[in-house]
Amino acid sequence: MKDPAEMLRIARTYHAELQSKPPMNGDREKAITELLGNVKIRLNKEESRDIEKSISYKEVYEMLKKAPNGKAPGPDRIPIEFWKSKMKR
Repeated sequence: MKDPAEMLRIARTYHAELQSKPPMNGDREKAITELLGNVKIRLNKEESRDIEKSISYKEVYEMLKKAPNGKAPGPDRIPIEFWKSKMKR
């Protein structure tokens, strides 16, 4: 898959499904608020601007090439091998 828009669509759809489970409720909101209240390090203005920058297809491709296979997937539960199989140069 070379089309970054398609990759983004797949990721957004998957993450939307993850975000919909479990539904937000009072206990969950309270836990999130408490967790965020414990975060001591905040981004400065430059870091905030950097995080808003677009990521290029080339940057994603290069990261995927370097990522080792066989590792446990992250919180999104998508193994790196899936993305490697979809990325074409």
